[in-house]
Amino acid sequence: MLRFELRCKDGPVKLGLVNGETEWPRGKRNHHDYHLVDPSPWPIVGSISAFVMAVGAITWMHHTFSAAPIVFGVGLIGVLYTMAGWWGDVIREAQYNGDHTRVVQLHHRYGMILFIASEVMFFVAWFWAYFNSALFPADPVHAAREALFGGVWPPKGIETFDPWHLPLLNTLILLTSGTTVTWAHHALLENDRKGVKQALILTILLGATFSCVQAFEYSHSCIQLRWQHLRCHLLHGDRFSWFSCVDWNDLPHRVPVPHLCWALHAETASRL
Repeated sequence: MLRFELRCKDGPVKLGLVNGETEWPRGKRNHHDYHLVDPSPWPIVGSISAFVMAVGAITWMHHTFSAAPIVFGVGLIGVLYTMAGWWGDVIREAQYNGDHTRVVQLHHRYGMILFIASEVMFFVAWFWAYFNSALFPADPVHAAREALFGGVWPPKGIETFDPWHLPLLNTLILLTSGTTVTWAHHALLENDRKGVKQALILTILLGATFSCVQAFEYSHSCIQLRWQHLRCHLLHGDRFSWFSCVDWNDLPHRVPVPHLCWALHAETASRL
């Protein structure tokens, strides 16, 4: 057990860490194992910032007014500020206040299980929509589908992506990012902080590389305006899987999350 001391007016107070959980003196502990969160400004600040950022992004893309990029930037700064402040509070509660007891940690795991389950169902819906259109392009129940697809899949006039080009490259990038974040996880278990930092930096760089390659792929897509719904379907699935897979509230304590998330991208790496 690792022991350290805090100096108080009445003398030193001995504390300890047991399996990553802070052992507080009896008089300092709560009389229950649950964490009653203190009032926080971050939910309302984050909500307002996200709304401002969304309004700025939409008006910027539609060229509504010239100050739209500034509105987007203000919202983005607010979101980043919320992330830094909220994560700082979570770290302080877990590392220094001793609020993350064994019961709270168990509930964190339950929350992560439910989160992953919701992601699974989300992707079930996306793949259901894809395979329903691909396997039944001339379904008589959906009259507009035959007129839109031409009764075949891929639809008439659509040039498909070469699966051995950008899709393969992005799949390899995603698998590599899964490897690096697994390295970070094991380094964390071994208390190798240097290894954690190196692995997480590589993981972030690989994730950014994936997004750049994905943007390049879509920018060179041959899908025309009348196929915009299909293009947005794939784009929305890819972007949502990245954004929603990040556990923004508990990310500093849950290193394996990006591994679970970016692994899901491999399922969408195969294009039409």
